[in-house]
Amino acid sequence: MRTLREPLYSSWNEALSASTNETAVKFFRERLAVGCENNLRDRRIVVTAGAHKFRVRLRGDRARATQVGRFADDIAFWSERLSQPDTIYAGEKAGKEYALRFYLQAPEDFAAFQTALGELNNAQWDDSPVKAASA
Repeated sequence: MRTLREPLYSSWNEALSASTNETAVKFFRERLAVGCENNLRDRRIVVTAGAHKFRVRLRGDRARATQVGRFADDIAFWSERLSQPDTIYAGEKAGKEYALRFYLQAPEDFAAFQTALGELNNAQWDDSPVKAASA
């Protein structure tokens, strides 16, 4: 039987103080202030682009963003915007791509991510898992 993990932090202030990335902390504080969906135990918030979600999880010196769902040329889209495009990973489940993961670390990454959320409001998303493309 699976047991629930005890939370490591008693509040978001405590959780954010554990991060060494001031830009990530600011990003999280701004999103939490407007009442975004969140999970303190996992230090995760949910941000949206139209009807699509991005789960953003705070790590020590960076944040890991998971794009739920895919859109055409999304790897190229993020590669052009992120300071570390080599961190983009297409997650697979049962041999099919279902999400992208990438890291936000530099201030420019967070700025590009926020700008991209607006750009993606009208993107054509493929809500069904797609067959893994050959690299």
